[in-house]
Amino acid sequence: MKLNRVLVVIDPDREDQPALNKTLALVNASSSWADVEITLLSCEHTQYLVDGYYFNQPELDSLRQEYLLERAALVDSIAEPIINAGFNVKTSVVWGFPGYEVIATQAESLDVDLVVHSVGKHGPLARAFMSHSDWQLVKNLTRPLLLVKETNWRDNMPVIAAVDPKHARHKPVGLDHRILAATVDIAELLDVKPYVLHACRPVPMSGSYPERIRVEHQVALDNLMGDFKSTSMVQLLVEESPEYALELKEREFGAGLVVMGAISRSVLPDTIIGSTTEKIIDYLKSDVLVIKA
Repeated sequence: MKLNRVLVVIDPDREDQPALNKTLALVNASSSWADVEITLLSCEHTQYLVDGYYFNQPELDSLRQEYLLERAALVDSIAEPIINAGFNVKTSVVWGFPGYEVIATQAESLDVDLVVHSVGKHGPLARAFMSHSDWQLVKNLTRPLLLVKETNWRDNMPVIAAVDPKHARHKPVGLDHRILAATVDIAELLDVKPYVLHACRPVPMSGSYPERIRVEHQVALDNLMGDFKSTSMVQLLVEESPEYALELKEREFGAGLVVMGAISRSVLPDTIIGSTTEKIIDYLKSDVLVIKA
């Protein structure tokens, strides 16, 4: 996975910047780190300065411009020490709502290779109804998206690729190869061990049928890995749901990053979206790199 241009979404009011810190860790591991263009994006919107809220249009334009200049100064103060350290950093402060649409538009406009965004944990209601902007970002963004948690990366932390070679969850052909390629690239970049996990839950029946299903899944995984024989990836076939299988292996190996795919669900109403991807992002302690179909 190339890293020529990276878009990092930040909150200028936060003292810590996990998305930025992990971006710098990734970029710094590259031999061409000084050439990687990092853009710090702050999405701004406040109801106080919405059209027609309190002011006439000339006053509103002036106050909004003043507000954006203040926010830009905060973002520049975050960028300054990173620029002084030799990184290629730009800043962008954009007025707009909702934030996920601003991020998606900027990602396309800048033609970035990766978007990095901090996420928090959501309650069951937010997950069920896709009401949080994090989920909307997963749904609408076409670029690879690294969703980072509050945990710090450790030395020798494994990376797990979550694949679906049987396409039981309707992934397009080729997505698994992109997931594996990104996992190999990141593992080599960070010098960590890569795993590939395929979760399957056979129908609970007696006799040889469940064993036959397990063999079919193993053969599908072996065939998928045929193009990655030269890598050091360790194969894992786990007879559990994807979210539970990943949670188990995350704890067992101390993984710091999971790489997985997501398909576009723009044709579905938001209220019925509750995909495996969204569950995994929220349940895992690891960061999640989402590769879009």
